[in-house]
Amino acid sequence: MKQTHSEMLRDLWKRGIWMRDAWRSYASEEKYNRHRELYAKSAAELLTTAPPAAADDDASPMSKLEALFKGPQALLAERGEVDKEMQEDLRRWLRTGQLVALGFEPPRKEASPPLTIPAEYWPQTHTPSLTRWQANTLKHASLAFVDVRIVSKAQFDAVLAPAALQQAPVGRPAVNTAIKQICQDLIDAGKIKTDLSMKAHYPMIREHLAQRDLDLPIPPEAINDETIRKTFSPLFRDLKKTKKQ
Repeated sequence: MKQTHSEMLRDLWKRGIWMRDAWRSYASEEKYNRHRELYAKSAAELLTTAPPAAADDDASPMSKLEALFKGPQALLAERGEVDKEMQEDLRRWLRTGQLVALGFEPPRKEASPPLTIPAEYWPQTHTPSLTRWQANTLKHASLAFVDVRIVSKAQFDAVLAPAALQQAPVGRPAVNTAIKQICQDLIDAGKIKTDLSMKAHYPMIREHLAQRDLDLPIPPEAINDETIRKTFSPLFRDLKKTKKQ
């Protein structure tokens, strides 16, 4: 039996690596080995091998404390720096499309299909409030994704590219009808903002197409911008006119 698009995404999500582990799993060998080396050391053990200044009777109490904690602090700082670099690498690969993230909009329901998270949603800089690694969550503007897993582009294409190759000519009625319905629903819900460009809404339109599990002839992420534009443009134009009245 032919799988629906949602079923393919769910299987792909199950094969993915949890966000909390992905920055280590996809790290370069050099950085991963450095990470293991640093975490093999014990900060507690370093306290027992404090430098001589910690035992110097002539040293001030503050100097003794600084000497005592110098080793552990340096170790923790280096761990944090290496971890940050590995996480930055992962975000860069996600932003450039070398890796693909799949997650769910909260609250996640048992029947909810995973969504493909657009590459541009990943922050360019280290932002702990947006990328909560241990919680497997990502935030972007007013959107949030939970239970995020990550796959390689090769894995993603192996599952979804064959379906995309079977797509009918651009603009086939089934696709346009679905796009029109989604756009109208978003307009009715007040989610289309006329102060933004049409293109700024395309990721949201694709997300809602995926959520509806419409079993389209092509995956929502394979629908090109021009197909969405042709259907969305007259609706967007009419909405702008209505707002001006």
